[in-house]
Amino acid sequence: MPKYIFLLIISLNILHAYTLKRNYTTNTNIIYASNIMPYIKHNFIITRYNTGQHKIMLSLYKLKNIFHKHGYKLSSHIAYVTFTQESPIDMSKITQKLRMSFLQKYPNLDIISLKVMPMSYMSRLPDSYTVTIPNYALLNNYSTIYIITPRHREFFFNFILKAKINIVVATKKIKRHVKLTAFNTKEKFVNFKNFHGMPIVSISNHQYQSKFTIQSGQIILKRNIQPLSLVRRGHNVTATLNQGGISIIFSAKALQSGRKGDTINIVRNDGKELKAVIIGPNMVEIQ
Repeated sequence: MPKYIFLLIISLNILHAYTLKRNYTTNTNIIYASNIMPYIKHNFIITRYNTGQHKIMLSLYKLKNIFHKHGYKLSSHIAYVTFTQESPIDMSKITQKLRMSFLQKYPNLDIISLKVMPMSYMSRLPDSYTVTIPNYALLNNYSTIYIITPRHREFFFNFILKAKINIVVATKKIKRHVKLTAFNTKEKFVNFKNFHGMPIVSISNHQYQSKFTIQSGQIILKRNIQPLSLVRRGHNVTATLNQGGISIIFSAKALQSGRKGDTINIVRNDGKELKAVIIGPNMVEIQ
């Protein structure tokens, strides 16, 4: 391969590695070229934050001119780039609280990284505060939490979570009140993302049925299911009546569906209605 073609390929790869982004964060009051290109050979200053200023927006036109003066070219469709100065605060307490909240809600969650950032620049954290994590935040990999001080001042933070989680997905359309099994569901290990409700992580050792119709490929949420009904309305049941040390067993029809321990109405073959407790699959005991 000719030498100039080889060098061109290397150059294209380097340019591709530093695609201009919309937002950058810095940890000093000076913005350097290395904030955009971490491995730039000759680093230089782009601009500085003024006193009390912690965010700067620069146009692509201005950035291109600055880089051009130092022998570099920029190319992007982004009109403006925003630089934000990171707050010099210790986020470990808030991050740990959020981490533990996720793990309590999802015991099998494999957290790769978790970053918490104040929504606006903070020079210091309050001396005393309580971390508050809304329920909706724990359904998302990017959301907002806040801390509250004893004087009821609130400070808001964004977080970004990278994690993997085990979920259950329908492999075919599951009609209402159908038992979940390995034949109509499968478990998947996926990237944690925005969920519309609490996903179930396994059907092992559980007896579930669909509460509503679940479409093929749909992630199964806790609100989509309920414990398996051991007795279905209109189905025949075996009823037991214990009286004076004698057990009388007869057939009846369930007038209601129910789970183990539920009290339902049944009707005997002679038309008499009775109340019974569900004790097993299609098995009830007269009260």
